[in-house]
Amino acid sequence: MQEAARGSPVHAPHARRHGYALIVVLGALVILAFLASHSSKTLLAEHQSGRATQELQQRQALSMDAVTYVFDLALGAQTPARLPLPGHDDVWVELVDLGGLVDLRTARSGLAAQVIDALDLTADQERRFRNWQRASRDEADLSAFLRAIGGTPDQLVALSRVATLRSGRPGVAPQQAPQAVLDLFSEADGAGVPAAFTSQPLRTLRQVWVNRGGARWLAGEVRLADDSSGAWLWAP
Repeated sequence: MQEAARGSPVHAPHARRHGYALIVVLGALVILAFLASHSSKTLLAEHQSGRATQELQQRQALSMDAVTYVFDLALGAQTPARLPLPGHDDVWVELVDLGGLVDLRTARSGLAAQVIDALDLTADQERRFRNWQRASRDEADLSAFLRAIGGTPDQLVALSRVATLRSGRPGVAPQQAPQAVLDLFSEADGAGVPAAFTSQPLRTLRQVWVNRGGARWLAGEVRLADDSSGAWLWAP
């Protein structure tokens, strides 16, 4: 009692218990906040993954519909270059003659070099590409080609816009060449496709691109014909 009278603090047992309880409550709140944050991030990641899976499935289905529709036209070389896809709003099919693309296997070296420069390959990828050319590799499609030179999947879209492995041509057909191919030469000298790099179109070998809203993706490469000999040659 004398110490209390002089101003020395006296902590009652129930006050200490209240302090401990407050610490426990605050600790529990911190843990709950952490768990809630973690759970929210997990749910968001699962939602995004689910949407990505759904988008991929929708694209695969549209690609199948697009290629099937092109085959059903049975027009061969006369098939138009741009077609609305029946049964789908705001979905278009684009057909690109493979003769308008650069065949990385058979193109003249200067033409292939334009593609490599445009793709901005690493030094190691360029080295592996030159080795691939000299070895006359038998990769059947651009996906296999990228794996052979150590490329990455995200390079496939840019490569598909300008190149193929199926035309068998030393050059490109300017009238059938997509804008991405023509841009290779406009950036170089602005004079269009040089005569030395000009070849004939293929007509019945085409890329099939699907356009939906602002998205555009490659369904694959096909051979068109008036009879049943058409074939889906490659799907990325």
